[in-house]
Amino acid sequence: TADYDLKAQLLQLGGVKQVGIGPAIVYPAKGLLAIQKDGQFKPFVGARALLDPDNKRHVLSDLQVSEANADGWKGEATYLLPRASGDSTKIKMRNFAFMEEAATAKKAAEKYIQAEAVLSEKVPLELSAHQQFKGEIFFKSNQEFLNFKGFIRPVIGLRSEERRVGK
Repeated sequence: TADYDLKAQLLQLGGVKQVGIGPAIVYPAKGLLAIQKDGQFKPFVGARALLDPDNKRHVLSDLQVSEANADGWKGEATYLLPRASGDSTKIKMRNFAFMEEAATAKKAAEKYIQAEAVLSEKVPLELSAHQQFKGEIFFKSNQEFLNFKGFIRPVIGLRSEERRVGK
Protein backbone atom coordinates (compact mmCIF):
# COMPACT_ATOMS: atom_id res chain seq x y z
CA THR A 1 0.00 0.00 0.00
CA ALA A 2 1.05 3.60 -0.49
CA ASP A 3 -0.27 6.94 0.70
CA TYR A 4 1.08 10.27 -0.49
CA ASP A 5 0.56 13.39 1.59
CA LEU A 6 0.88 16.24 -0.89
CA LYS A 7 1.07 18.94 1.78
CA ALA A 8 3.82 17.21 3.81
CA GLN A 9 5.46 15.75 0.68
CA LEU A 10 5.62 12.34 2.37
CA LEU A 11 5.15 8.93 0.75
CA GLN A 12 4.16 6.25 3.29
CA LEU A 13 4.64 2.68 2.12
CA GLY A 14 3.27 -0.51 3.63
CA GLY A 15 4.15 -4.10 2.77
CA VAL A 16 7.80 -3.25 2.04
CA LYS A 17 9.74 -6.51 2.29
CA GLN A 18 13.19 -5.02 1.69
CA VAL A 19 14.93 -1.86 0.53
CA GLY A 20 18.49 -1.34 -0.63
CA ILE A 21 20.48 1.26 1.28
CA GLY A 22 24.01 1.50 -0.06
CA PRO A 23 25.37 -2.06 -0.34
CA ALA A 24 23.02 -3.32 2.41
CA ILE A 25 19.53 -4.78 2.31
CA VAL A 26 17.21 -3.45 5.02
CA TYR A 27 14.06 -5.28 6.11
CA PRO A 28 11.75 -2.62 7.65
CA ALA A 29 9.88 -3.50 10.83
CA LYS A 30 6.25 -4.39 10.04
CA GLY A 31 6.99 -3.57 6.37
CA LEU A 32 6.54 0.18 6.94
CA LEU A 33 8.75 2.79 5.29
CA ALA A 34 8.23 6.51 4.66
CA ILE A 35 10.07 8.62 2.11
CA GLN A 36 10.25 12.38 2.63
CA LYS A 37 10.98 15.05 0.08
CA ASP A 38 14.45 14.98 -1.47
CA GLY A 39 14.54 11.18 -1.12
CA GLN A 40 15.23 11.14 2.62
CA PHE A 41 13.72 8.24 4.58
CA LYS A 42 11.76 9.13 7.66
CA PRO A 43 13.61 7.87 10.78
CA PHE A 44 12.73 4.27 11.61
CA VAL A 45 13.37 1.68 14.32
CA GLY A 46 13.26 -2.09 14.73
CA ALA A 47 14.45 -3.00 11.23
CA ARG A 48 16.84 -5.82 10.36
CA ALA A 49 19.65 -5.55 7.81
CA LEU A 50 22.02 -7.77 5.85
CA LEU A 51 25.22 -5.81 5.30
CA ASP A 52 26.96 -8.19 2.88
CA PRO A 53 24.13 -9.64 0.77
CA ASP A 54 26.50 -11.19 -1.79
CA ASN A 55 28.02 -13.48 0.85
CA LYS A 56 24.93 -13.57 3.11
CA ARG A 57 26.80 -12.43 6.22
CA HIS A 58 26.85 -9.59 8.77
CA VAL A 59 23.31 -9.35 10.14
CA LEU A 60 21.92 -6.45 12.17
CA SER A 61 18.80 -6.38 14.29
CA ASP A 62 17.01 -3.53 16.07
CA LEU A 63 18.27 -0.97 13.57
CA GLN A 64 17.53 2.54 14.92
CA VAL A 65 17.99 5.05 12.11
CA SER A 66 17.93 8.81 12.71
CA GLU A 67 18.82 9.82 9.11
CA ALA A 68 18.77 7.76 5.91
CA ASN A 69 18.55 7.84 2.14
CA ALA A 70 19.31 5.35 -0.62
CA ASP A 71 23.07 5.79 -0.07
CA GLY A 72 23.43 5.32 3.69
CA TRP A 73 22.15 5.87 7.22
CA LYS A 74 23.11 7.28 10.62
CA GLY A 75 22.10 5.39 13.70
CA GLU A 76 22.74 2.38 15.92
CA ALA A 77 22.03 -1.32 15.62
CA THR A 78 22.70 -4.65 17.24
CA TYR A 79 25.22 -6.81 15.36
CA LEU A 80 24.42 -10.52 15.61
CA LEU A 81 27.78 -12.31 16.00
CA PRO A 82 27.25 -15.98 15.06
CA ARG A 83 28.55 -18.60 17.48
CA ALA A 84 29.42 -22.23 16.88
CA SER A 85 26.40 -23.37 18.88
CA GLY A 86 24.05 -21.94 16.24
CA ASP A 87 22.91 -18.93 18.26
CA SER A 88 24.39 -15.43 18.24
CA THR A 89 25.85 -12.87 20.62
CA LYS A 90 24.55 -9.31 20.43
CA ILE A 91 26.95 -6.37 20.00
CA LYS A 92 25.66 -2.78 20.01
CA MET A 93 27.29 -1.03 17.01
CA ARG A 94 27.42 2.69 16.22
CA ASN A 95 29.11 5.21 13.91
CA PHE A 96 28.02 3.57 10.68
CA ALA A 97 29.86 4.90 7.64
CA PHE A 98 29.18 4.00 4.03
CA MET A 99 32.49 3.87 2.18
CA GLU A 100 33.54 3.47 -1.43
CA GLU A 101 36.97 2.41 -2.67
CA ALA A 102 37.87 3.53 -6.17
CA ALA A 103 38.77 0.96 -8.80
CA THR A 104 42.42 0.15 -9.44
CA ALA A 105 44.16 -1.85 -12.17
CA LYS A 106 43.96 -4.97 -9.95
CA LYS A 107 40.64 -4.42 -8.17
CA ALA A 108 37.12 -3.28 -9.08
CA ALA A 109 35.43 -0.42 -7.23
CA GLU A 110 33.87 -1.57 -3.99
CA LYS A 111 31.22 -0.20 -1.62
CA TYR A 112 31.19 -1.34 1.99
CA ILE A 113 29.93 -0.37 5.43
CA GLN A 114 31.99 0.15 8.55
CA ALA A 115 30.98 0.58 12.19
CA GLU A 116 32.40 0.26 15.68
CA ALA A 117 31.54 -0.80 19.21
CA VAL A 118 33.22 0.05 22.50
CA LEU A 119 32.76 -2.40 25.36
CA SER A 120 33.71 -1.32 28.87
CA GLU A 121 34.60 -3.44 31.85
CA LYS A 122 31.17 -2.68 33.32
CA VAL A 123 29.40 -3.96 30.18
CA PRO A 124 31.73 -6.53 28.57
CA LEU A 125 30.87 -8.85 25.71
CA GLU A 126 30.18 -12.33 27.05
CA LEU A 127 31.85 -14.65 24.54
CA SER A 128 31.06 -17.79 26.56
CA ALA A 129 30.12 -18.71 30.11
CA HIS A 130 33.81 -18.40 31.03
CA GLN A 131 35.13 -15.58 28.80
CA GLN A 132 34.42 -11.86 28.50
CA PHE A 133 35.83 -9.33 26.04
CA LYS A 134 36.55 -5.71 26.90
CA GLY A 135 37.75 -3.23 24.30
CA GLU A 136 36.87 -1.99 20.82
CA ILE A 137 35.36 -3.87 17.91
CA PHE A 138 35.74 -2.64 14.35
CA PHE A 139 33.55 -3.88 11.53
CA LYS A 140 33.86 -3.70 7.74
CA SER A 141 31.19 -5.43 5.66
CA ASN A 142 33.70 -6.40 2.95
CA GLN A 143 35.72 -8.44 5.47
CA GLU A 144 34.63 -11.83 6.75
CA PHE A 145 35.52 -11.25 10.40
CA LEU A 146 35.25 -8.45 12.97
CA ASN A 147 38.46 -6.86 14.29
CA PHE A 148 38.81 -6.99 18.07
CA LYS A 149 41.20 -4.65 19.91
CA GLY A 150 41.25 -5.28 23.64
CA PHE A 151 41.52 -8.29 25.87
CA ILE A 152 39.67 -11.43 26.88
CA ARG A 153 39.16 -11.93 30.59
CA PRO A 154 38.53 -15.40 32.00
CA VAL A 155 35.54 -15.58 34.32
CA ILE A 156 36.52 -17.71 37.29
CA GLY A 157 34.09 -18.88 39.91
CA LEU A 158 30.34 -18.68 39.47
CA ARG A 159 28.70 -19.35 36.13
CA SER A 160 27.14 -16.36 34.37
CA GLU A 161 23.57 -17.43 35.28
CA GLU A 162 24.51 -17.61 38.95
CA ARG A 163 26.22 -14.18 38.85
CA ARG A 164 23.09 -12.58 37.37
CA VAL A 165 20.71 -14.15 39.88
CA GLY A 166 23.06 -13.50 42.78
CA LYS A 167 23.13 -17.05 44.14
